Amino acid sequence: MSSTNKIDWCSTWFNTDYYHLLYAHRNNDEAELFIKNLILNLRIPEGAKVLDIACGKGRHACILSKYHLKVWGIDIASNSIEEAKKNSHPAITFEVFDMRNVYKKNYFDFVFNLFTSFGYFENEQENDATIQSISENLKKKGLLILDFLNAEFVKKNLKENEQIIKNNIEFNITRKISKNRVVKKIQINDHGQQYLFEENVRLYTLNELTTIFNKFGLSVIKTFGDYHLSPLNEINSPRVILVAQKI
Repeated sequence: MSSTNKIDWCSTWFNTDYYHLLYAHRNNDEAELFIKNLILNLRIPEGAKVLDIACGKGRHACILSKYHLKVWGIDIASNSIEEAKKNSHPAITFEVFDMRNVYKKNYFDFVFNLFTSFGYFENEQENDATIQSISENLKKKGLLILDFLNAEFVKKNLKENEQIIKNNIEFNITRKISKNRVVKKIQINDHGQQYLFEENVRLYTLNELTTIFNKFGLSVIKTFGDYHLSPLNEINSPRVILVAQKI
Protein backbone atom coordinates (compact mmCIF):
# COMPACT_ATOMS: atom_id res chain seq x y z
CA MET A 1 0.00 0.00 0.00
CA SER A 2 1.07 3.60 -0.34
CA SER A 3 0.82 6.31 2.29
CA THR A 4 -2.38 8.29 2.61
CA ASN A 5 -0.62 11.06 4.53
CA LYS A 6 0.34 14.12 2.46
CA ILE A 7 3.88 14.04 3.86
CA ASP A 8 4.97 11.57 6.51
CA TRP A 9 7.05 13.32 9.17
CA CYS A 10 9.41 10.34 9.20
CA SER A 11 10.13 10.72 5.47
CA THR A 12 11.41 14.26 6.02
CA TRP A 13 12.98 14.29 9.50
CA PHE A 14 14.81 10.96 9.17
CA ASN A 15 16.41 12.15 5.93
CA THR A 16 18.10 15.18 7.50
CA ASP A 17 21.65 15.50 8.79
CA TYR A 18 20.16 17.10 11.91
CA TYR A 19 18.39 13.85 12.81
CA HIS A 20 21.66 11.92 12.70
CA LEU A 21 23.48 14.63 14.66
CA LEU A 22 20.84 14.76 17.41
CA TYR A 23 20.87 10.99 17.92
CA ALA A 24 24.58 10.41 17.38
CA HIS A 25 24.88 9.50 21.08
CA ARG A 26 22.94 6.27 20.64
CA ASN A 27 24.89 3.69 22.55
CA ASN A 28 26.40 0.91 20.45
CA ASP A 29 27.35 -1.00 23.61
CA GLU A 30 23.68 -1.03 24.65
CA ALA A 31 22.68 -2.23 21.17
CA GLU A 32 25.35 -4.96 21.29
CA LEU A 33 24.06 -6.12 24.68
CA PHE A 34 20.44 -6.13 23.51
CA ILE A 35 21.14 -8.15 20.38
CA LYS A 36 23.39 -10.61 22.23
CA ASN A 37 20.67 -11.17 24.84
CA LEU A 38 18.05 -11.77 22.15
CA ILE A 39 20.29 -14.16 20.23
CA LEU A 40 20.85 -16.23 23.37
CA ASN A 41 17.30 -16.07 24.71
CA LEU A 42 15.62 -16.90 21.39
CA ARG A 43 18.36 -19.34 20.32
CA ILE A 44 18.65 -17.73 16.90
CA PRO A 45 20.69 -20.15 14.77
CA GLU A 46 23.50 -19.27 12.40
CA GLY A 47 22.29 -18.84 8.84
CA ALA A 48 18.80 -17.63 9.83
CA LYS A 49 17.22 -15.09 7.51
CA VAL A 50 16.65 -11.85 9.39
CA LEU A 51 14.89 -8.62 8.38
CA ASP A 52 15.57 -5.38 10.28
CA ILE A 53 12.59 -3.09 9.54
CA ALA A 54 13.18 0.67 9.86
CA CYS A 55 16.87 -0.11 10.21
CA GLY A 56 18.14 3.48 10.07
CA LYS A 57 21.89 3.54 9.46
CA GLY A 58 22.11 -0.18 10.16
CA ARG A 59 23.32 -0.13 13.76
CA HIS A 60 21.40 -3.26 14.80
CA ALA A 61 21.66 -4.96 11.38
CA CYS A 62 25.45 -4.82 11.51
CA ILE A 63 25.47 -6.33 15.00
CA LEU A 64 23.10 -9.09 13.90
CA SER A 65 25.40 -9.97 11.02
CA LYS A 66 28.23 -10.68 13.48
CA TYR A 67 26.28 -13.77 14.54
CA HIS A 68 26.54 -15.27 11.05
CA LEU A 69 22.96 -14.44 10.12
CA LYS A 70 21.70 -13.50 6.67
CA VAL A 71 20.54 -9.92 7.27
CA TRP A 72 18.40 -7.51 5.28
CA GLY A 73 17.77 -3.93 6.43
CA ILE A 74 15.07 -1.66 5.04
CA ASP A 75 14.21 1.96 5.77
CA ILE A 76 12.15 4.68 4.11
CA ALA A 77 14.95 7.25 4.59
CA SER A 78 17.33 7.13 1.62
CA ASN A 79 20.06 9.07 3.47
CA SER A 80 20.06 6.49 6.26
CA ILE A 81 20.36 3.62 3.80
CA GLU A 82 23.24 5.36 2.03
CA GLU A 83 25.05 5.59 5.37
CA ALA A 84 24.20 1.97 6.18
CA LYS A 85 25.70 0.76 2.92
CA LYS A 86 29.03 2.39 3.82
CA ASN A 87 29.35 -0.11 6.67
CA SER A 88 27.87 -2.99 4.76
CA HIS A 89 29.43 -6.29 3.66
CA PRO A 90 28.16 -9.29 1.67
CA ALA A 91 26.16 -10.70 4.60
CA ILE A 92 23.87 -7.63 4.71
CA THR A 93 21.51 -6.18 2.10
CA PHE A 94 20.29 -2.61 2.68
CA GLU A 95 17.45 -1.15 0.64
CA VAL A 96 15.13 1.86 0.67
CA PHE A 97 11.69 0.41 1.30
CA ASP A 98 8.42 1.34 3.01
CA MET A 99 7.63 -0.95 5.94
CA ARG A 100 3.90 -0.76 5.16
CA ASN A 101 4.55 -2.94 2.13
CA VAL A 102 5.56 -6.61 1.94
CA TYR A 103 9.28 -6.93 1.24
CA LYS A 104 9.74 -10.71 0.75
CA LYS A 105 6.67 -12.82 1.39
CA ASN A 106 6.99 -15.86 3.68
CA TYR A 107 10.78 -15.49 3.54
CA PHE A 108 12.21 -14.54 6.93
CA ASP A 109 12.82 -16.54 10.07
CA PHE A 110 12.99 -13.39 12.22
CA VAL A 111 11.84 -9.80 11.78
CA PHE A 112 13.16 -7.07 14.07
CA ASN A 113 11.43 -3.73 14.60
CA LEU A 114 13.58 -1.89 17.14
CA PHE A 115 14.03 1.43 18.93
CA THR A 116 10.41 2.62 18.67
CA SER A 117 10.03 2.21 14.91
CA PHE A 118 6.28 1.62 14.94
CA GLY A 119 3.17 3.79 15.42
CA TYR A 120 4.46 6.56 13.18
CA PHE A 121 1.26 7.06 11.19
CA GLU A 122 -1.83 8.98 12.30
CA ASN A 123 -3.99 6.76 10.11
CA GLU A 124 -4.40 3.57 12.13
CA GLN A 125 -4.85 1.54 8.94
CA GLU A 126 -1.26 2.38 8.03
CA ASN A 127 0.06 1.19 11.39
CA ASP A 128 -1.99 -1.98 10.96
CA ALA A 129 -0.51 -2.36 7.48
CA THR A 130 2.97 -2.39 9.03
CA ILE A 131 2.10 -5.35 11.26
CA GLN A 132 0.27 -7.12 8.44
CA SER A 133 3.32 -6.74 6.18
CA ILE A 134 5.63 -7.98 8.94
CA SER A 135 3.44 -11.06 9.33
CA GLU A 136 3.49 -11.69 5.59
CA ASN A 137 7.28 -11.29 5.49
CA LEU A 138 7.66 -14.05 8.08
CA LYS A 139 7.69 -17.77 7.44
CA LYS A 140 5.18 -19.83 9.40
CA LYS A 141 6.44 -20.11 13.01
CA GLY A 142 8.79 -17.18 12.35
CA LEU A 143 9.29 -14.58 15.08
CA LEU A 144 8.72 -10.83 15.27
CA ILE A 145 10.75 -8.92 17.88
CA LEU A 146 9.24 -5.50 18.51
CA ASP A 147 10.99 -3.00 20.81
CA PHE A 148 8.64 -0.18 21.72
CA LEU A 149 8.17 2.52 24.32
CA ASN A 150 6.12 1.75 27.42
CA ALA A 151 3.07 4.04 27.31
CA GLU A 152 2.57 4.20 31.09
CA PHE A 153 6.27 4.84 31.74
CA VAL A 154 6.28 7.64 29.15
CA LYS A 155 3.24 9.31 30.69
CA LYS A 156 4.87 9.29 34.13
CA ASN A 157 8.32 10.46 32.98
CA LEU A 158 7.71 12.80 30.04
CA LYS A 159 10.36 15.53 29.82
CA GLU A 160 8.39 18.45 28.38
CA ASN A 161 11.28 20.80 27.57
CA GLU A 162 14.91 20.19 26.72
CA GLN A 163 17.77 22.05 25.06
CA ILE A 164 20.66 20.21 23.43
CA ILE A 165 23.67 21.84 21.74
CA LYS A 166 25.79 19.81 19.34
CA ASN A 167 28.43 21.16 16.97
CA ASN A 168 27.26 24.67 17.93
CA ILE A 169 23.78 23.81 16.63
CA GLU A 170 20.96 24.39 19.11
CA PHE A 171 18.10 21.90 19.42
CA ASN A 172 15.13 23.14 21.45
CA ILE A 173 12.81 20.21 22.09
CA THR A 174 9.27 20.18 23.45
CA ARG A 175 7.20 17.08 24.16
CA LYS A 176 3.53 16.59 24.90
CA ILE A 177 0.92 13.85 24.80
CA SER A 178 -1.98 14.68 22.49
CA LYS A 179 -4.73 12.35 21.31
CA ASN A 180 -2.83 9.33 22.63
CA ARG A 181 0.32 10.25 20.72
CA VAL A 182 3.70 11.54 21.88
CA VAL A 183 4.35 14.70 19.89
CA LYS A 184 7.93 15.93 19.91
CA LYS A 185 8.77 19.28 18.28
CA ILE A 186 12.42 19.91 17.39
CA GLN A 187 13.24 23.59 16.81
CA ILE A 188 16.73 23.93 15.34
CA ASN A 189 18.90 27.03 15.34
CA ASP A 190 21.82 26.45 12.98
CA HIS A 191 23.91 29.62 13.12
CA GLY A 192 20.86 31.83 12.65
CA GLN A 193 18.96 29.53 10.32
CA GLN A 194 15.75 28.17 11.87
CA TYR A 195 14.20 24.79 11.13
CA LEU A 196 11.29 22.91 12.68
CA PHE A 197 10.76 19.15 12.62
CA GLU A 198 8.45 16.77 14.42
CA GLU A 199 8.32 13.25 15.78
CA ASN A 200 4.83 11.88 16.32
CA VAL A 201 4.36 8.37 17.70
CA ARG A 202 1.21 6.54 18.77
CA LEU A 203 1.07 5.29 22.35
CA TYR A 204 -0.01 1.64 22.55
CA THR A 205 -0.85 -0.38 25.62
CA LEU A 206 0.34 -3.97 25.84
CA ASN A 207 -3.22 -5.13 25.24
CA GLU A 208 -3.55 -2.96 22.11
CA LEU A 209 -0.32 -4.31 20.67
CA THR A 210 -1.33 -7.88 21.42
CA THR A 211 -4.71 -7.29 19.73
CA ILE A 212 -3.10 -5.92 16.56
CA PHE A 213 -0.68 -8.84 16.45
CA ASN A 214 -3.49 -11.36 16.83
CA LYS A 215 -5.42 -9.64 14.04
CA PHE A 216 -2.63 -10.52 11.62
CA GLY A 217 -1.76 -14.02 12.80
CA LEU A 218 0.93 -13.20 15.36
CA SER A 219 0.80 -14.57 18.90
CA VAL A 220 2.88 -13.00 21.70
CA ILE A 221 5.03 -15.69 23.34
CA LYS A 222 7.48 -13.58 25.39
CA THR A 223 7.57 -10.11 26.95
CA PHE A 224 10.49 -8.11 28.36
CA GLY A 225 10.81 -4.69 29.98
CA ASP A 226 14.33 -3.53 29.05
CA TYR A 227 17.41 -4.37 27.00
CA HIS A 228 18.65 -6.75 29.71
CA LEU A 229 15.44 -8.73 29.05
CA SER A 230 14.11 -8.14 32.55
CA PRO A 231 10.47 -9.08 33.19
CA LEU A 232 7.95 -6.57 31.85
CA ASN A 233 6.27 -4.30 34.39
CA GLU A 234 3.54 -2.35 32.60
CA ILE A 235 3.98 0.65 34.92
CA ASN A 236 7.71 0.91 35.59
CA SER A 237 9.55 -0.82 32.73
CA PRO A 238 11.20 1.65 30.33
CA ARG A 239 10.46 -0.51 27.29
CA VAL A 240 7.88 -2.96 26.00
CA ILE A 241 9.72 -5.71 24.11
CA LEU A 242 7.49 -8.33 22.56
CA VAL A 243 8.31 -11.59 20.82
CA ALA A 244 5.43 -12.82 18.66
CA GLN A 245 5.23 -15.99 16.58
CA LYS A 246 3.49 -16.29 13.24
CA ILE A 247 0.72 -18.84 13.66
